[in-house]
Amino acid sequence: TDEQPSAVPTCSSVIALAHVAASVHGELAAVPRPLADIVPLSQGLLPTGWQTSPAAAEVVYPSRSGTLGVTAQAATAGRYGLWLAGSFRRRLSVAVDGHHLGTFRQQLNHPGDDTLLGYVRLTAGPHVVTLDYSAANDAPGSGGAPFALGPLVVARVTDQLPVEYVKPSAALSLCGKPLDWIEAVDG
Repeated sequence: TDEQPSAVPTCSSVIALAHVAASVHGELAAVPRPLADIVPLSQGLLPTGWQTSPAAAEVVYPSRSGTLGVTAQAATAGRYGLWLAGSFRRRLSVAVDGHHLGTFRQQLNHPGDDTLLGYVRLTAGPHVVTLDYSAANDAPGSGGAPFALGPLVVARVTDQLPVEYVKPSAALSLCGKPLDWIEAVDG
């Protein structure tokens, strides 16, 4: 999806792909990847003046300065990317577990385009992500009505995840696993 970089294929899809691999004396290649944690920003304690929308519980509207902390879950230890959906005009500073990750401003995105906040090594378990949003100032475009901001996407990156090769007869071993991708490769 726009927010979820991995998916759990149906067993019937995996088996159909295994038949394709078997027909060329090949195998299946796949990269298992934990599902991303999609964090609704409305789950945090909202600063004064920040609003939510009943139509979109994962977003907030930051009308004034404030700091919002939310908890994200890392399924496994490793390198993660953090992306923030929505748009914002003012300065936004981001920290993970109290360590500064980056500072951004004037990110105007179309729906489905997220701002990459950076990459960080995480241990398995919960981590606090803090978003510090500044007040309007004299900079052009810093005023105006707030844009929807959120959700936060915390996803394991795949550059260090190994490719698994599976014989067609063992294709069921991939059922129920979230995968970054899967394909039939010939022998």
